[in-house]
Order: sequence, then C-alpha cells, then structure tokens
Amino acid sequence: MELKKALQEKTIEVPFGDETLTVTYRPEALTPAMLVAMDEAKTTKQQMDVVAGLLAEMVASWDLTVGGEPYPLEKDALLQLPLGFLNTVFQALTEAERPKDGKSAT
Repeated sequence: MELKKALQEKTIEVPFGDETLTVTYRPEALTPAMLVAMDEAKTTKQQMDVVAGLLAEMVASWDLTVGGEPYPLEKDALLQLPLGFLNTVFQALTEAERPKDGKSAT
C-alpha cells in the first residue's frame, strides 16, 4: 500500500437533523495521540477543546455556512458551535477512520 494514497483527503456525509453536512477531511490528522488526549481530558471543556482542535486540523472543507458564507474551520470558531453538532461531526470522522473487520478504513 502506498502511504501517499492512504493519506489522501476523503469526503463523507454527516446527517444532522433534516440536513446533511458534507465534510472533506485529512485522515492523517487523526492520530493515536489525539485520541489519548481526548481520553485524558477530565472536563467537558477540556474534551471540547481537544475535539475543536482535532476538527480544525482534520477538516479540510465543509459546506456549513452562516448567512451564505462558509463557517470558519478555526478552533475558536468551532468552539462557538453547539456541543451536539461538534460531537456528531467528530463521531462521524472517527467512525469513518475506524478499521472495519481488521482492515483499514477506505
């Protein structure tokens, strides 16, 4: 397997309410170290800080807009979004990268 090909950006659709968010992401940004940081976060604030930081690194683009303008992918901006929304996107990305039946995600 060629590493460069395995690390190419991928796109998923994330259902949220009656809408679907299209997210293009960088698989290489999801590292064991990031998951350890999430596990070690003691408070909700610490956990959301880790999640927002991971999303800021991992998401290359998405079709989330406010007033027709793309919503920024900076950590501070992501921390302004609802908790349930951030969790939904985070869960979708980690699920997309979780190996299935002993095989790496495609």
